[in-house]
Amino acid sequence: MNGVDKKTLLFLPLLFGIFFFLVVITGFFQYRVIKDNMERLIRNEGEIVFNHLKREINQTLEYLNIVETSPAVIPSDFIDILAYDEAIIADFYYIFKDIETTDMMDIPLPNFIVLDRDGRKIAEKGSVKISRSDMDSLLKNKQDTLVRMSAEKTRPLHIGFRVDNRFIFLSIDSNEFNALRKRYIIKDIIEKEVERFNIKGISLYDDQNRIYIEINGKTKGSSLISNKIDSRFLKDYRMDIYISRETTDSVLKKIAISFLFILLSLVVAGAISTSIVFVFMRRYERHMEEVKKEMALNERLISLGNLASGMAHEIRNPLNAMSLSIQRLKREYMPPDEKKEEYNRFIDILKSEIIRVNRIVEDFLASTGTQAPFTKESLSQVIEEVIILLKEEASTKNIDIHYKANESTTIECQKERLKQALHNVILNSIQAIENKGRIVVETSIRDREIAIIIRDTGIGIKKEDMDKIFDYYYTTKEKGIGVGLAISYMIIKDHGGSIRVESSEGIGTTFTITLPLERDKGQLPARDFKNVGEV
Repeated sequence: MNGVDKKTLLFLPLLFGIFFFLVVITGFFQYRVIKDNMERLIRNEGEIVFNHLKREINQTLEYLNIVETSPAVIPSDFIDILAYDEAIIADFYYIFKDIETTDMMDIPLPNFIVLDRDGRKIAEKGSVKISRSDMDSLLKNKQDTLVRMSAEKTRPLHIGFRVDNRFIFLSIDSNEFNALRKRYIIKDIIEKEVERFNIKGISLYDDQNRIYIEINGKTKGSSLISNKIDSRFLKDYRMDIYISRETTDSVLKKIAISFLFILLSLVVAGAISTSIVFVFMRRYERHMEEVKKEMALNERLISLGNLASGMAHEIRNPLNAMSLSIQRLKREYMPPDEKKEEYNRFIDILKSEIIRVNRIVEDFLASTGTQAPFTKESLSQVIEEVIILLKEEASTKNIDIHYKANESTTIECQKERLKQALHNVILNSIQAIENKGRIVVETSIRDREIAIIIRDTGIGIKKEDMDKIFDYYYTTKEKGIGVGLAISYMIIKDHGGSIRVESSEGIGTTFTITLPLERDKGQLPARDFKNVGEV
């Protein structure tokens, strides 16, 4: 492949590489834009959830504050305080139910006492004043739980309940209970909103950065939105909201997979396109090499043909003079009688040899006679006449010539010249078979052309000789002069056809001669030797 072809071949992958790089860069930036937009949507969603939760919490705590200070102002059905109080007591119940006696002192309550069924103290923390009536209500199974407001200002709420075989009494002051109530209300609000929105979890931190309320906590596959709550009830509190990224990540994953699929398709398409271009360029290069070889061969054949025709013309002149001189010698310069017989025999030999040389020259000139008329002929008859001429020579070497005839095919040709071309090719096949073999001649019509295939089982042609077999005077035979195939090549070309050869050493050779069924009226001969004339 020459330098220009290499540059062209390198240019295609380079151009595809630049295009692929631009697609990758564009796709990457588009992906980043989409991802940034999705992140912005998540942040906006988080801000909306945060503002909604803050408004709900502030509004509910405001109502709670009003209820605690003026119970008659807010209807009881607007905020169910009792439901939260019951939830607090239920939690106390399960705290004491699920804990061992030895671990009760770790319960984060300042004042409680635990009694057995006989009223004996099991555990105590702080101080709890229990009336006899409260104890009797629980110990005598009159009720399972009691809640009573005390006259004490510091610990106004007394709670008692039975857990299995234990009885728990605890006192909580108003601030502690209000704080618990507030926490439960906020937790209830947050839990409801977690279920409504696309939220993985929420954490609420107090002013000391301790966890105040945590629903699910930190979770994987989520985006964090953290803001301070601007509220007089939750001063300096911070809320962390974990927005689910499942939908966003799923969309981004699909986009990434689609983009990778597009890139993979581009790579495959680019590789296939480059391969196709490379294959076509190789074919084009081989075709151009064949054309160049054929043109060079044509030029050589035309030059040698013109030279040979000119030489043949020049040879005929002295041959004619020699023939006349010999006739004159025989007629005017007779030797004595004792040498007359030998003299006549010598003169006859000279004359016969001159006639033989003249015939060879005439045959050669006939083979190059491009001015012979083109006529419609039966191709089958032309081939059969050639095979009849060569059958005897083939039989002497035990060679079978088999012809698959197509009787209906006619071709416009110079019959005698075409016969000579086929004669030379088939004769070459006969000479290539050393002893016993087979030659198959068959035809096939392709569009407006006909192919004549001549296949033999001879010794084949060496690879290094393939480009030389149509050259004048090139031969590998001991008695050959190397003009037969060259003349066949010229004749086929003069008919507007082509001849192709395929060969394998030790297996055989196939000649494929392609000819047009009808000659193009505007077609000129492939060559035009000078008219040698008659002498």
